[in-house]
Amino acid sequence: MLLLDASAEPEVVRAVLRRPVEAIDTPPVAQAATVFQVMDRVGTRNAARRDMADEESWLRRLAVEVARRHRVERLLCITFKEDERKLQDLLDRVHGDATVVHYGALRGFNAYGDYPAALILGRPMPNEAHLQLLAVSAFGLGALSDDLKAPRLEWRMLSRTIGPDLWTIRHQQYADLLWAAVWRHVVTRELMQAVGRLRPLTNAATIYVATNEPLPDALDVTAVYAGELFPAMALSGRRSDFAENVRRYAETMGALRAEGLKATNRGVCRHLGLKEPNGLRYRSLAKRLLEGQPGPAATPLSET
Repeated sequence: MLLLDASAEPEVVRAVLRRPVEAIDTPPVAQAATVFQVMDRVGTRNAARRDMADEESWLRRLAVEVARRHRVERLLCITFKEDERKLQDLLDRVHGDATVVHYGALRGFNAYGDYPAALILGRPMPNEAHLQLLAVSAFGLGALSDDLKAPRLEWRMLSRTIGPDLWTIRHQQYADLLWAAVWRHVVTRELMQAVGRLRPLTNAATIYVATNEPLPDALDVTAVYAGELFPAMALSGRRSDFAENVRRYAETMGALRAEGLKATNRGVCRHLGLKEPNGLRYRSLAKRLLEGQPGPAATPLSET
């Protein structure tokens, strides 16, 4: 049997088919698309629902900034089904040529392979029953507890290198290795399906993935905060410790310059006890703060 599936989890497929499965790695191919992973938030379904109910929310501001940057281009937006109508209404006002579709309605579509821009919002986690059904199909009833429940989905801190930077993110994962494979097969796979609708290997699109859910290493990703891409969102929605670290970074840069020293990222990080990749997260904003530039204000959503 030959199974062609670029995003399947081999361990899950092997268990479902009850036969040996050999995963064949394809040779590396240059990626035409530019993929930005916006790391500010996990992007859960419930958080997205709350955000869409708030006219000045982070999610709405991000959608507006992407729409304005790509205003003369067709824009694809992928989100949760519950938010599809609200997001379409918003993008109709600020863009005019945006297509909004929801997770679960993407597979098999080849209609978006020439879109020049896309915004993928949130982490597409299905309900627990979906995960349980797949886990039992693959690994039998032994995958569940004695009272037929899934193991607990735990919040964990994960350190992960993305490109040149080391990120520490808070995300959800199963401690059980089999359930972790089910998670990747469903959640990570759906994210990759969303990215894949743009045909990133051949289409030189700009794709924004607004969740810090880990993506496969095969995808060439630039991880950023929203404020690094869109100055109007700088420091908005950040944890208070991020703003404090920007301030401390700026003060240290100023102190080093006052001593006649070069305020390199390495030098600043050494003084602050930061890892150099993390220092790069603060550097551009710290420079602006040090130079006395006013902090960017959020752009009203009502403007077109």
